[in-house]
Amino acid sequence: MITFLYDLLFVLPFSAALTLLLQPYLWPEQKMLTVLLICLTGSIILLLLKDLKKQGRICLSGLLAAAILSALLLQPSENRTDNIAGQIWLLQIVLITLAVLLLHLLQERYRLLRLLFALGGCIAIALRSFYGYSVEKTAAAATLLYLLLTLANELQYRSRKEGDTDPKKHLIGISAFLLLLCVCIQLPKPPENPYDWGFVRSITTHFANTVQVIGNSLFAGAGWDSDSPRIDFSDRSEFAGSLTTSDYNAMTIEIKNGSDPQLYLSGKRFDTFDGQHWHKTDQSNMDQQGLDTIETMAAILSSGDFIFPEDLMRRNSLQITYDVLRSACLFSLPKNDPVRGINETAPQQTGSDLEAANGRKARQKYSVFYYSVNRDHDLFAELLSSAHTITEDEWNAALEQCKGIDPSAYGYDDYLAYHQMIPGTYLQPVTLSHELQSYMDEVLAGADSDYEKLLRMETMLHSFGYTDTPGALPEDIDGASDFLDYLILEKQSGYCSYYATAFVLLARAYGFPARYVQGYHVPSGVISNKKATVLSSYAHAWPEVYLEGVGWFGFEPTPGTQRYVRWTTTTERRNDRKGDGSAPTEYTAPASVSQNTLSEEKDSAETAHFILHWYHIIIPVSAGLLLVLLLLVIDHLLRRIRYRRMDAREKGLWLCRRNMDALKRMKLIRKESETIEEYSRRAGEQCGSDATAFCGIYEALLYGGKEPTEDELKLLAENIKRLQKRYREQKKKKQEGKSPL
Repeated sequence: MITFLYDLLFVLPFSAALTLLLQPYLWPEQKMLTVLLICLTGSIILLLLKDLKKQGRICLSGLLAAAILSALLLQPSENRTDNIAGQIWLLQIVLITLAVLLLHLLQERYRLLRLLFALGGCIAIALRSFYGYSVEKTAAAATLLYLLLTLANELQYRSRKEGDTDPKKHLIGISAFLLLLCVCIQLPKPPENPYDWGFVRSITTHFANTVQVIGNSLFAGAGWDSDSPRIDFSDRSEFAGSLTTSDYNAMTIEIKNGSDPQLYLSGKRFDTFDGQHWHKTDQSNMDQQGLDTIETMAAILSSGDFIFPEDLMRRNSLQITYDVLRSACLFSLPKNDPVRGINETAPQQTGSDLEAANGRKARQKYSVFYYSVNRDHDLFAELLSSAHTITEDEWNAALEQCKGIDPSAYGYDDYLAYHQMIPGTYLQPVTLSHELQSYMDEVLAGADSDYEKLLRMETMLHSFGYTDTPGALPEDIDGASDFLDYLILEKQSGYCSYYATAFVLLARAYGFPARYVQGYHVPSGVISNKKATVLSSYAHAWPEVYLEGVGWFGFEPTPGTQRYVRWTTTTERRNDRKGDGSAPTEYTAPASVSQNTLSEEKDSAETAHFILHWYHIIIPVSAGLLLVLLLLVIDHLLRRIRYRRMDAREKGLWLCRRNMDALKRMKLIRKESETIEEYSRRAGEQCGSDATAFCGIYEALLYGGKEPTEDELKLLAENIKRLQKRYREQKKKKQEGKSPL
């Protein structure tokens, strides 16, 4: 019993922790409690099979066989094979539990392994929590219990004790307190989010950033805003040929309001291309980002297809903190809020971009307030497909919708001046070669709107190849037309700068004002718990196109990158609640079949699956009993065969041990400090000297080295029968309420 409890203390928490850690990956559809109960049950059964005596193992095997057969027979015959195949996860849990038991037996021989496994489990849980993965509290409590038991066990083995020195008994004695401690850990309600290890993250991030700052200052020339050929943000735009990656934490963003799955952080916009480089010539100081947002709002308000402007534009905000990035640029989102915009002290307006008045201030935290646009919704797609001229009334309505705005800073005359400036700055002439013109005519054939043309350009470029190593541009490229011929008709491969440039030039060739944008693209899946670390490898370039009367909108022509923003409108949500929307609904029965009929058929089918027949009980029970009898017969035959092969001395020792076992069943257990002779006298006083007469033979066999005679072997065998008979009599008298002799 001591060994069983000792093994149970180690095997149960180990198997529970391991199974719960694997559950989300191997059996995500199963409930945690179900997996845990099966794991614990399997552990107890395996330990019983290990520690029980032979007859106990045989009976337990028969019971298990009967239970398994019952489970098979209770399955509907037509689905039995599929149901059995669907329960393979039960076998996986049993195999994991068996592996834990084997590891436990190995750890009994090499206790250092147990300590390593306990520390490894704690480290694994700490790392999962550190990296934001959820950890079941039960798994954490089981791992802690395993560690505490391991440490206590080592302490028991290494400490000096007097009296009963068995370390297993001592560990079982203190285990109740350790179990109570883990139960106290399990009872409190867990937090909604895993512990973020903020202090550890801040220390490691600060150290990594410091190293990166020193390295870049020593080896990267002018720093981050440089011409170095690596994947990173730069305030210049040159095709550097093949790129190298030097990943570091550029900045950290924290979402204050909103739930955009991906973000485009615009840092620098360029308007002029010379065939090899992009340049920025726009140095105006008007708030182009604010005017653009108001124009888009005016276009939405002028449409009569919906009621709520928030369905297509909604306010959001985030906070940006530069980590390693060193730049005067202030990053913004596509539709900057004209009321609050970027919360930075005295930002400097340079064309369509914002910069910190002092480059050092750009390393401080600043907030960005912006509007998300539901641009992939059908309503907004229709708006983008139709040209529109904003009237003064529509402009004033948009100013009112953008609550808190100063009308004098964004008057209609300011909008007209901004509108007239756009073609001169962002619609520089681009002429296509004859070959490329023919190629594009096929691509754009049948496009029914300007917006459809732009989408086809995006799809065409998106179908090309992506590479960070396209090689340097040929030296004979000296203009937009040469570049387009090289990329579209010849190379058809490159990275984001190539495709953004091609899209801008193509858009201009077809009469759309367009510009080249550099910044960071935060892809889907990066934002977790409203926070994201923006790596230097997220640096990206993309085009923006001005759509008449609607505003500037970004496109994504780079292969492997997808831009998609869509949310459900208020009208759609109302329709879904009323049941007359287009959203998928639950199954509805055909008109010819009533719901009551379907319900009755379902109930009757379910009832039919659970009809208990006589053979569901008789067959498993009979099979279990037959298995037990068969195993007992086999065991008896094997013992007889082994006995016949023994020599006389081995037979005598075997019979003496069986006599000792018979006395043990009668509660006459030999003490560790007793000799055989002392034990014989004490046991003889309680059950008669004739019952312990075999002890003399036993002592002679153990220490004298003599072989027993045939008469002595018969005496030993007959004594076993007498002791077994006396044990049955004692048991019967106890049942009758009489005291044993």
